[in-house]
Amino acid sequence: MPASLQPARYYPPLLTTTSTPTSISISMPRAARRPPPPSPPLLASVAFVCRQWPRVEALDHVTRELDALLDCSQLWTLARASGAGLEHLVARIAARDAQILRRMDKLQRQALATTAMAAAAANGHVAVLRLLAEQLFPCARVTKAVETAARNGQVEVLQWLHERQEALDVFWGAREMLVAVRGGHLDVAQWLHRHTSPPEHQFLIDEAARNGDLVMIQWLHGVGAADECTVNAVANAAENGHLETLKWLTEHCFHKESAFGGHFDILDFLHREGLASCTADVSIKAVAEGHLEILEWLFLHYPEPIPSGRLLRIAKRHDLYCVDWLVRTGKAVDYDMW
Repeated sequence: MPASLQPARYYPPLLTTTSTPTSISISMPRAARRPPPPSPPLLASVAFVCRQWPRVEALDHVTRELDALLDCSQLWTLARASGAGLEHLVARIAARDAQILRRMDKLQRQALATTAMAAAAANGHVAVLRLLAEQLFPCARVTKAVETAARNGQVEVLQWLHERQEALDVFWGAREMLVAVRGGHLDVAQWLHRHTSPPEHQFLIDEAARNGDLVMIQWLHGVGAADECTVNAVANAAENGHLETLKWLTEHCFHKESAFGGHFDILDFLHREGLASCTADVSIKAVAEGHLEILEWLFLHYPEPIPSGRLLRIAKRHDLYCVDWLVRTGKAVDYDMW
């Protein structure tokens, strides 16, 4: 299309003469609102109203509404009130929810009782525990309360449960000893050892070593738990920087005991960590126990002179495989002595 026939482009005016200046509005900062004054306590307000209009006491529906208004138990659960040790509040909540409790089946009531009893036992509230177990839930079993009491060091709760175990159907023998040792509660562990029969193979020394609880370890070792001590005890003590515990474990639970019992993995671990040093007695004991693998390892890593004649005499009485190995390898040069 020729340029003469093209429509002219429209450019809006930058400033028109007919335009009127617009008004400029400047927003002023609003004055900060003062916070409302704090409300008076609810109980004080109700007391003031009742003093001003005492005739409201004759209106039953009004007094019921006021009672519901002032009832703070609506904000509490049974487990929370039990954990706080508020015996009167526990009783009020139970009365408030009496119809709900009656409609619950046996399993639901047991679950509610277990949670509430555990909360009371964890904080040492024997009175609340007595109310729950003997009055509110007389047919429920006492289960988690034992473990939570042991975990928190509540010996008084354990003692009361032990005295009432037949009437209350208390469940013992789960994890209470383990959690007591893990929490460092020596008095609880000693009480459980005297009055209950904890299950075996809980590796209690391993748990105590994790915390560096040397007093607990020494007590456990003294009452016969040393057989359950594993190499994890040394690893736990080392990982958490418990040097004194590590030294004690190396001296009393491992090293010689590892060779005597044929625990090759433990002995090898101690050697790699620089915690093992063996004497001739260790080799002699290994022969007496018939641990040929241990004997080979000892000669490899600790080639100090060992009275081979004594070794052979002991091996002859206990293990012929050790005799054969000692003679074949030339470790027993004076075999003519036996």
